Amino acid sequence: MLSDPKASYMSSKIHNYKGHKFSVKTGTTNDSKDGWMMGYSTQYAAGVWVGYHTRRIEMRGFMENMTSPIWNGFMKRAHDTLQPEERARPAGLQTLPAYIVRTHVGVGSVEPSPEKDLFPSWYKNTNKQGTAKKTIDIVSNKLATDCTPERARKENTDSSADTFSTDKFVGLGGANTSENDDVHKCDDSKPTITLSVSSNGDGYDISVSAARGTNPLSSEKFKGQIILSLDGQTIPGGEYSLTESDTATRTYSNYKPATSGTLTATIVDSVLYATADSKTVNASSGLQMSSAKKIGSNYVFTWIGGTGTVTIYKSNGISVCSSGAGTCSVGGGTVTVGDSVYAKSGASTSSNITITSGP
Repeated sequence: MLSDPKASYMSSKIHNYKGHKFSVKTGTTNDSKDGWMMGYSTQYAAGVWVGYHTRRIEMRGFMENMTSPIWNGFMKRAHDTLQPEERARPAGLQTLPAYIVRTHVGVGSVEPSPEKDLFPSWYKNTNKQGTAKKTIDIVSNKLATDCTPERARKENTDSSADTFSTDKFVGLGGANTSENDDVHKCDDSKPTITLSVSSNGDGYDISVSAARGTNPLSSEKFKGQIILSLDGQTIPGGEYSLTESDTATRTYSNYKPATSGTLTATIVDSVLYATADSKTVNASSGLQMSSAKKIGSNYVFTWIGGTGTVTIYKSNGISVCSSGAGTCSVGGGTVTVGDSVYAKSGASTSSNITITSGP
């Protein structure tokens, strides 16, 4: 439990380092005059104390802001050259369904908690292990209703903690999954989206405008998204994360579809309501990038269309590689993951796509 960063309230997760798993616990005395951080790996244990030497002065703020840099710095240095060692798992240790925490616990904790947990070999579950299924709304972390949108619904077989948990303390008021989704209302206004597509002779220029409904377009928990897809498949570079609350616009220049089909723009807002607008587009005979990926230590680029030698360029105009075979590759140094690249052959230029990790 101490080595699980999701279970920790600490906003700075220092539990994993080069394969090592650090177990960490903070502490503060009741009078706030002593701050502690204790922790260990399979190879070292360390403790840090911060405070005023006469204990006259109370500490202020989150204690780990003072203890964590000291403790973490030491543990990283101590483990830099060591091979990670897994903790020995006791014989007979059981993995069983567990009580799932769905409401937010603390500053840095991550919910919902795991569906299963570890139990000692001697433990016998006396609770009924049911098979009934319930659907959870992942926005409110409560039971889904008829008003819950499809993207927010998740089917679980562990919704009722009293029925499905092996935790003997469940049933004492800790479970709240019998409550219904209170975020989504049937009379909520959904977000709106308008897709505009215009031909430029060699491809399409795309413009998308979205506006909020009852709920903001984006939030800290669920970032809003605009997604461009052709016949259900997201087009390269066509997924946009939103920070705007009320309205958002995005453009996509010189899109060259490989096949004719239905181009769809979808807005997904902060509570996972989704609305779409669609237009029909025709296959482009022009040059189009298919993929740009880092595979092993090389960066591999593929394209369709174009005649003769095709050259791949970074968005700043720097040449990367050339070929007439529909693909070329280059080692590291010239480009990196996250760079934007395009293909050019004579007067034909593809739209930009972003380099991603393979395969």
